[in-house]
Amino acid sequence: MRDGVALELLVHGAPFAPPCCAERAVPDLVRRMHTWTERTGGRLVISGHSQGSVLSAAAVWQLPAGSRGRVALLTCGSPLELF
Repeated sequence: MRDGVALELLVHGAPFAPPCCAERAVPDLVRRMHTWTERTGGRLVISGHSQGSVLSAAAVWQLPAGSRGRVALLTCGSPLELF
C-alpha cells in the first residue's frame, strides 16, 4: 500500500482511526462555558482557529440562551461561512 492511500484511509474513517474529537470536546466546552458564566455572571470571549473555530461555534450554538448572551466568539482561519 502506498503512503498516500494509507493516509487517506486513516483520515477518512478506517476502523483503526481514532474517534472524532468533537464527540468529547463540544459537550465539554458547553459544560465549562455554561458553568463559568452561571457561577460568575461574567462574560467570555472564546477564540478558535481552523478546526477549533468549528468546535467553538458548535459549542456556543448549544449553550442555553442565558449563557449564550454572555459569550462572544472570535474565529480566525475558519472554514465556516455565512449562509
